[in-house]
Amino acid sequence: MLDIIGFERYLTGRKAGLTVVAYLETVRRLDRYLQERELMKSLADEFIYYLQETGCASKSLNRHVAAIRAYTGYTGQDIKMPGFRTQRKLPKWLSEIEQNKIIAACVTPLECAVIVTLLKSGIRRAELLSMKDDDIDTDVDAEGRGFLKVMGKGSKERRVSVPAPVLDVLSEWIKHRPVKSERLFPFHVSTVNRVVKEVANRAGVKAHPHCLRHSYASQFIANGGLLVDLQHQLGHTSLATTGIYTHVRPEDIRKRLPIV
Repeated sequence: MLDIIGFERYLTGRKAGLTVVAYLETVRRLDRYLQERELMKSLADEFIYYLQETGCASKSLNRHVAAIRAYTGYTGQDIKMPGFRTQRKLPKWLSEIEQNKIIAACVTPLECAVIVTLLKSGIRRAELLSMKDDDIDTDVDAEGRGFLKVMGKGSKERRVSVPAPVLDVLSEWIKHRPVKSERLFPFHVSTVNRVVKEVANRAGVKAHPHCLRHSYASQFIANGGLLVDLQHQLGHTSLATTGIYTHVRPEDIRKRLPIV
């Protein structure tokens, strides 16, 4: 509480009578406001603590905190409340055996093209759907690898290295594609989701398009690939993102980098 009595003594003799009355009224309103604000802050903190004790996840707690901030802002109290750090949840990835199973379960040229390309290149679903026929570079290098030109996030173009089997399934798909189109895969994102789900069910595994991308990244690191190479392949801006994406702790990133 504010020292209103002491403030009144301080003003007496320094300010005119009506000014003292006005000042005291303002300070009393301020005192009431601060008490209400402190009560709201205390109750809000108690409410969040209660949710935390009941096992509410950090992501949900942050949503509750955001709601309280919005409400107190609306009422003019604008209470400051810290958020909670959330641990990034990594998507599911397939073991090498499961990868072989899902490839073996492909039947149609479309299934082969979608599954093998996503699993052996690590590109995003959106990147797959934005590709055109002439984005495929079939001129293989000394290691028998070709390239795909993809448009990533932020309209950033990059060349992705792919093994010969990817070139083969894409070539076969183009031959059997039911419609003529400049787009390599002229259909909606839901078609890719459906294809991956149906082939995964046939193979007896659980997978979705992003799972195939994550599986590629995990296999890349397991085979001794460098994070800097994987960063380019996946189209990540930050190397730290690549490290988290492949189960590598941020502090281990430096250990994987070549000394220059």
